[in-house]
Amino acid sequence: MEGQFKGLRSKFRQVEADGKTQVNRNFQELKGKMETLQPLIPVLEQYKTDAQLIVQFKQEIRNLSMVLTAIQEEIGAYDSEELQQRVLSLESRLRNCRSRLSESHTDAFRHTHTHTHKSN
Repeated sequence: MEGQFKGLRSKFRQVEADGKTQVNRNFQELKGKMETLQPLIPVLEQYKTDAQLIVQFKQEIRNLSMVLTAIQEEIGAYDSEELQQRVLSLESRLRNCRSRLSESHTDAFRHTHTHTHKSN
């Protein structure tokens, strides 16, 4: 009976050790997956920032569309010089929007590209 008890105790310890080994393996696997995903966090943050910027640009485009519509309605009320000044102003605003969008995407590329090379 005592021999059976010692055998049972030995088996229990083995099962306990095997369970700890499996938990450790699962933990290491999960840790590896997290390390793989870690470089994507800045990319996701940049994506969110870009999405917010796009929403702002859409609003700016809506505003410009309303201004252009108003200009079309008032086109007869302005002389050609005043009209030319408004066109130049709108073109300048559009260039600024394009420039900010271009800078944002360039920064996102640099940020993603830098993190990709640091990871390798």
